[in-house]
Amino acid sequence: MFALRTIRETLGCTVHEAIDVFAARYEELRRDRPDNFTVGPEEYGGGFYF
Repeated sequence: MFALRTIRETLGCTVHEAIDVFAARYEELRRDRPDNFTVGPEEYGGGFYF
């Protein structure tokens, strides 16, 4: 939630837009720095619900 709040405050966007920005950044980091992730994409964010 902290990341989404920060994105919204910085960009002045909606929650849905912030989620899109977060998801795009996640994919970019996952592609460029795969060793920095300890769980696979299927498990990432597990237990997080809106």
